[in-house]
Amino acid sequence: MKKNKLLIALSVFVMAIMIVFATGTKVEAASKKQKTGKAYAKIIKEYQKAYKYAKTGKDYTKLNINREFVYAVQPYGYGDGRPVYRIMDFNKDGNQELFIALERGETATIYDVYTFHNGKAVRLMEGIGYRAGTCSLRKGGIIADHSTGGAASVMAQYHKLPKKSEKLKTIVTLSMDGFSEKPFYKIVKGKKTYITEKQYRKLEKKYEKKYKKIKVTFYKVDSKAIKNVKKGKFNYKGQKTYKVTT
Repeated sequence: MKKNKLLIALSVFVMAIMIVFATGTKVEAASKKQKTGKAYAKIIKEYQKAYKYAKTGKDYTKLNINREFVYAVQPYGYGDGRPVYRIMDFNKDGNQELFIALERGETATIYDVYTFHNGKAVRLMEGIGYRAGTCSLRKGGIIADHSTGGAASVMAQYHKLPKKSEKLKTIVTLSMDGFSEKPFYKIVKGKKTYITEKQYRKLEKKYEKKYKKIKVTFYKVDSKAIKNVKKGKFNYKGQKTYKVTT
């Protein structure tokens, strides 16, 4: 009888510890989500302002944004679009990434990418956008960046965000520089190798096939969305969505 009582007491004690641990984990996760949301809401709000300023001609230079975004929105830019965002754990490490884009029908152009690392939002990419280079989300947690310096110069880079990291790792770079004596080369693990045009075209097809574009659901940027994100709720019921490729 005493043995049974001891076993029951021990079981209750173990269950209590498990409940306390589970509760603590949930509280910690909720706290992290709220901190992430607070940081990201500030960034989304900057882009909301930038969109309005670009439409009205107001000075946007003090905003912490990618100016390519404004150039695309301005009346003499590259066509109208709606500002959208997506917050998701793109590399499956428990940290949320933020993508800011302009939606145009079935596609969207990404202008800013952040991750949340050591309690703060960290920008992952610089100088992306319609003119500076197209950033696209790919299968397997890959972020591709295609840029051009003119008709004769193009570069494709395929990046991955290592788990718990604040910096992208470039898997491969493919480049064509029509003004160089050796126009084609690849960079893998920091090593640059000159290749033929045939090899370049083959690798180009290989990586585009391996890392295919994926459709991603983005959410419309509005004041209600920003308030919700700030609270750690990354979207709200009834919010306008856009399922697009980038």
